[in-house]
Amino acid sequence: MTEASLPAKFGGVLSWGMVDNRPLFRCLHGLGLYAWRQRRWDDAEAIFTSLRWLDPYGSLSALAC
Repeated sequence: MTEASLPAKFGGVLSWGMVDNRPLFRCLHGLGLYAWRQRRWDDAEAIFTSLRWLDPYGSLSALAC
């Protein structure tokens, strides 16, 4: 899902603390919720897993903002 927004073969971590990363995290969170509401469970799981890999130390409550 995030491949279009990140450089090819990106294997790093993005921090929620960096303000410029937050729009991507909010977008992924919204996309994951959309897939979940559409009952596309596998897509939702992949999106939320990707989100946790990108920001492993981030706060999930921060994404609810």
